[in-house]
Amino acid sequence: MKLCRHCGKEISAPSSFCPQCGKSLTNIFPGFFHEVPSYSTVRRIWRVIYPPIIFFAMQFVVIFIATIVYAVYISIQEAAGGAIDIDIDRITAEVMTIMLDNVLLITLIAFVACLAVFWPMWHVSRKKMPKYIGNNMTAANISLTVIMSICAYFIIIGIIGLLDLTRFFPSHDIVEGLFEGSTLILQILAVGLIGPIVEELCFRGIVFTRLLYWMPVWAALTIQGALFGIAHMNLLQGMYAFVLGVFLGWLYVRFRTLWLPIIGHVVFNMMPIILTRLVDDADVADIVEEAAGISNVQLGALIILIPAAVVFAVCLGYMLKLPKAKIPPPSDDAPPLWQGGQERGQEGLS
Repeated sequence: MKLCRHCGKEISAPSSFCPQCGKSLTNIFPGFFHEVPSYSTVRRIWRVIYPPIIFFAMQFVVIFIATIVYAVYISIQEAAGGAIDIDIDRITAEVMTIMLDNVLLITLIAFVACLAVFWPMWHVSRKKMPKYIGNNMTAANISLTVIMSICAYFIIIGIIGLLDLTRFFPSHDIVEGLFEGSTLILQILAVGLIGPIVEELCFRGIVFTRLLYWMPVWAALTIQGALFGIAHMNLLQGMYAFVLGVFLGWLYVRFRTLWLPIIGHVVFNMMPIILTRLVDDADVADIVEEAAGISNVQLGALIILIPAAVVFAVCLGYMLKLPKAKIPPPSDDAPPLWQGGQERGQEGLS
């Protein structure tokens, strides 16, 4: 006779879920021994896609509100100046100019709004996760994450410079140009700190975790990476964001802490901010030329790409030797859940 470990009722037929309480009887998430609701496929898909929808919606809402505020402000100024007829076309042009000049500030406001939504969601989700041992932050995994993130950035700009990809994707330079002229502190806050934290909470902390409940790790890594790439709304940036998302997701799976992906993401995003301060008005070609010390962009890209790839591979090999985070074995004298025992993992991840 088999009893449900949640409600203690007898289970007569083989099943993945208890027919009485509907809770999971199997270890769906590798290493997760806790209750998994038996959601329908439609609801599972919805639970995965609505966090990115919130991510996009917050940005559009902030842009819409900012547009209305600027338009009303300019109209009031026009009326106060004695204007009888309001020139809608001129006001529209002025609003667009102001919006483009303050795009990073608007982005920062949107990220803060997203943070206010995703942090409580993540806080609730992680309480349902198991408590791991060996997922503490160590000097080794932090250092390797930082070095690999720096190398990943140089690998990406090396590939872009080698293949001259910006020639095929001119929108990439246009998007990056929108952030020029912003203050350093605004760039650090929006791009270097708040942005990575929000994106990691959304795509690794919430979306990736939910995918892991009902599919293999490789499939969950691929899907969350694709969603992360789409969120950048730029084809070239989206392609390397996909690769970055897979790497950050792998860090999360291996060490079971969201802090390492956050650190890696922050370091990656800080690299262009630092380099553009070292190389005035830098684009990819300028960075490659300056870093390699030669004027041939393709050759310079190889000089950057090869060492960065070698260092990344060495660090990856060393990281694979580090112990994985794991769930401690259950106590032999622990009572089952239906007799008042505590589910392992209720304290959540760090």
